[in-house]
Amino acid sequence: MGDAGYGLLILAATTLLKPKFPKMRDILSLAQWLGLGTVIFGSLTGTFFGIPLADSEVPFLAGVKRFMLDTNQLFNLSIILGAIQVVFGMVVKVFNIRKSMGIGYALSTIGWLVLVVGSGILFGAKKAGWVAPEAATIIQYVILGVAGVLILLLNNPKRNVLINFGAGLWDTYGMISGIFGDLLSYIRLFALGISSGILGFVFNQLALSLKPDNIILGPIVMIIVLLIGHGITIFMAALGAFVHPMRLTFVEFYKNAGFAGGGKPYTPFKQHTSPS
Repeated sequence: MGDAGYGLLILAATTLLKPKFPKMRDILSLAQWLGLGTVIFGSLTGTFFGIPLADSEVPFLAGVKRFMLDTNQLFNLSIILGAIQVVFGMVVKVFNIRKSMGIGYALSTIGWLVLVVGSGILFGAKKAGWVAPEAATIIQYVILGVAGVLILLLNNPKRNVLINFGAGLWDTYGMISGIFGDLLSYIRLFALGISSGILGFVFNQLALSLKPDNIILGPIVMIIVLLIGHGITIFMAALGAFVHPMRLTFVEFYKNAGFAGGGKPYTPFKQHTSPS
């Protein structure tokens, strides 16, 4: 959800309901944190109940407009968040493999971490001017060399080098295409972040256009349209903010973390015999 007004509404509602429903205290506390997160993200997008604050002429907002992100920055932020979660999943995978099979079987994943994290840090340092172009080229070759040995030659300690090399090439193809696909999936966070503000803005304009030119009916119709419109927007934004991050966690994150499914099959109509 990318609207600060919706976040304040959620935060205020949960704060008022929390003392009255002690049995739901944990859920309401979570909703408070989510409302606060919505306020923060809505402040970054610069929207308040569909009103684009970055385009407003309010004097006291002049000093904070520079902190508001445009669409390109929001797009990049969603990719960065995706990269952080994917890298974190790969770190979890390393510890999981190390615990279950041994560190030798995690060297390939460590190689990918060296490649992704090392290249990312080097790119940022080069952009900031901390590393000279000549030195950056040498460092990049070192990163590629270390990562290549781990990925292509040491991916399985029980196989010979030739088999590891062939398997490493195939895994490299799958990993590169998979990582790009995973990162692109996080663009949905960018779309979700701006869609609620855009929908709110549309309903604001609709309320103004449908308002009859009557001193009594005009405000009443406008308020009704605003309540219905923003109610629909909050419901849709909350639904999207729940479903899509869950999808990113169970698909992109779990895949890169190496989690495997398990459990028992669901057999609701199977007859179970009780032990005698």
